[in-house]
Amino acid sequence: MTNYRNFKIGCLVFLATTMFAPGCMNLFLSPSERSFQKGLQRFNQKQYKEALDLFEESAAAGNGAAMNQIGWMNANGLGVPLDYGNALKWYKQAVRAGSTTALNNLGWMYQYGEGVQENKPRAVAFYQKAADAGNLTARCNLGSMYELGEGVPVDYSRAMQEYGRAAALNHAAGMNHLGWMYEKGEGVAVDYQQALSWYHKAADRGNAYAINNLGMMYQQGKGQPVDIKLAMENYQKAAKAGSPEAMNNIGWLYRNGLGVPENDSLAMLWYRRSADEGNDVGMFNIGWMYHHGAGVPVDYQQAIDWYQKAAKAKNSNAEGNMGWMYEKGLGVARDCRQAMDWYIRAAADGNTNAMDNLGWMYQHGDGVTRNVVLALEWYSKAADKGNRQAMTNLAGMYEDGDGVPKDKGKAGEWREKAKQVSGAEE
Repeated sequence: MTNYRNFKIGCLVFLATTMFAPGCMNLFLSPSERSFQKGLQRFNQKQYKEALDLFEESAAAGNGAAMNQIGWMNANGLGVPLDYGNALKWYKQAVRAGSTTALNNLGWMYQYGEGVQENKPRAVAFYQKAADAGNLTARCNLGSMYELGEGVPVDYSRAMQEYGRAAALNHAAGMNHLGWMYEKGEGVAVDYQQALSWYHKAADRGNAYAINNLGMMYQQGKGQPVDIKLAMENYQKAAKAGSPEAMNNIGWLYRNGLGVPENDSLAMLWYRRSADEGNDVGMFNIGWMYHHGAGVPVDYQQAIDWYQKAAKAKNSNAEGNMGWMYEKGLGVARDCRQAMDWYIRAAADGNTNAMDNLGWMYQHGDGVTRNVVLALEWYSKAADKGNRQAMTNLAGMYEDGDGVPKDKGKAGEWREKAKQVSGAEE
């Protein structure tokens, strides 16, 4: 289960927040703007073909917001086949028509290599340009680039500055980001009360990600006693507001019987809702359910299908589990080379279980030439990141003198560290 800020969906999509009563629309708007507003109404009703026709009508009259929205629909396959090339074309037209949202969306495309070669420094430049023109979503995305070190060196102070500037103008996503920084202690001391304060401010403005994050705070007892009932209430509010992360978290509570009776059928229902909204954790959890026969018959092929969907989004748990399926020959022919490739991908994405599994394969010569040096290296990487099983495996190597001099003292140290690890990645 993961705590989310998720600046992708909330920061990329452009939907007007000011709507007009049908009887008043014609009094104040130009024909182009009327078409645009009608298009937004159809879009919000998921009548995408009708919305697209109205946006095209508005765009033909030079409306940059409409051009941007057509780009967004092409980038997401809404009402038209997914087409990043067309999205790029429309975003560029929208920029020429003065749309700062399109500038932000161009930054997104370069950040993630959608329709263009990935170029994070160029993404930063687009976000900066849009932020300088007053786009607060772009300012948050700029902050995230400094926070994550994408296209620029990691700079938590600069990230805090960008989020703070957005929050000062009542931008809910900026407030949510600040809450995250205080919760995780990025650039500031961990301060759960400050985190709660910022999450509440963002939640009060309807930010679904902040509402979900409040649920996580209640579930984990950060800044207040554990309160699963309040956690569930916040997840349900966030899910209703469209947060796929909250949908997944509701499923997780049902799967584990926290605050509600354990119910795998409801867990699967919520995981599917989350996955249908593109959430890779929900996809992974569905795969896990099929893998282990939780609420459904064991079906390794379904598990693999869902793990692969999640892996496309670089979900490291799914990548690691794909390695396991190949190593053990579950639903596929046993293939240790494929297993190694998946474990390496997962390890590159930070998965410590995959690092531990690589150590095991090298130590035991499982499908690869035995190499205790590489085994020690992978175990050490995983152990240094808090993986309990890797610590135990290191202890075993020192106890047996396997590739290292026998050292009962070091073995004891690693076993003691393993005992002290709580909540280790499983």
